[in-house]
Amino acid sequence: MKGIVCSDFDLGNSFRHMSSRDAFLYEEDQIEHFNQFVSKCLQIKPDIIFIVGNLFGNSKPRNIAIENVKSGLNKLAEEGMKLVIIPGAHDIPLPFTNDISVHFIFENRNIKFLYNTEEAKQLKIEEPIYQARMGDVKINLFTTPSPLIKPTNMEIDLKIEPGSLNVFLMPDITSFKKDIEEIFSILLEKLNQFELDALFLGGNYPEIPELSECKFKIIDCPQIHQNNFKFDQKEHGMRLIEFTRNTIDQTDHINSISEFNMINEIFDVSNLNAKDINERIYNSIKVNSNPSKNIMRLTLIGKLEKERYHNLKLFQYSEMGKRLNYYFELLDRIEFENSSQEIQGLDVKKELEDFITMKKKSETQKIVSEGMEFDINNIYNKSLDLIKENWDIDG
Repeated sequence: MKGIVCSDFDLGNSFRHMSSRDAFLYEEDQIEHFNQFVSKCLQIKPDIIFIVGNLFGNSKPRNIAIENVKSGLNKLAEEGMKLVIIPGAHDIPLPFTNDISVHFIFENRNIKFLYNTEEAKQLKIEEPIYQARMGDVKINLFTTPSPLIKPTNMEIDLKIEPGSLNVFLMPDITSFKKDIEEIFSILLEKLNQFELDALFLGGNYPEIPELSECKFKIIDCPQIHQNNFKFDQKEHGMRLIEFTRNTIDQTDHINSISEFNMINEIFDVSNLNAKDINERIYNSIKVNSNPSKNIMRLTLIGKLEKERYHNLKLFQYSEMGKRLNYYFELLDRIEFENSSQEIQGLDVKKELEDFITMKKKSETQKIVSEGMEFDINNIYNKSLDLIKENWDIDG
């Protein structure tokens, strides 16, 4: 028997600096790629299809995306294919909203969405969330109660059934942002205690040594659309898998769906003059330009004298990058060699005092303010302390 695995259609997701117009156009391209996915599945005719996280790019997708997905999934289900969908961190509602996931409207006899609202806050995994049957093949499927809960916070005690295929489904592990390698390592260590047949990994995940030590097979479920500049998995598209009653194997057969190329370049400007920096930025953009395919981020890092910094043509190159690529963002992470230059020319305490006192213009405000005592030096120092405590250059 054969199956298809993939992840991260991310329908409706957009990049941070996209205009509303560009975001709508990007969503149209995403929907077209989903329709291509449906067409290829109809050609391949797999017995089962796994979408391992982030079918949508947010928890409240637009109607146009919902209608296309429902129509496409129904076409596959009508041909007798089974579909298993799990949520990702992008498309599951936050717990405190009490919203119901939109995925439930797609369910029918052959389409199963693996998410239990009642169990989403539980911190223990024991029973399979679903059992899929195809002829004499039985697959017990386990997954996390919610993609928003770290595996490090969960107790895992899987009830493995001998004679069946036992599979754990894990969506994009990088959605946890921090300590990703540690979280992933702990998850693998916990799962390695059980006689699993396979771990299906959706989205991005770090390449860590523990992967090679697993007793079970790692099935890579490629992203349809890349969504993270920091992690670039090698392959993208829909992967063919093969299984019997006792075995499950991934193949190297991958059908590419999206033609987008994600490019992430980091450029250290330290010890360079402004002319050389400008030239290298220009060349980087020109070499990688492709208005129909390339999604590019260029990050400038390092330390620079303020005078040199002001001779950089960052705005011009940012506009150039946007013209020559499908999407482009230029991130300025340059630090001044003399940290005092960051606020050079500003009397910060004077600015703060003016801001506070300018609020006291009416007679009523003046009367109220007379009863309020404040020490501008104290406010200034507390403000600096807050900035230092919460400083996060990536955030």
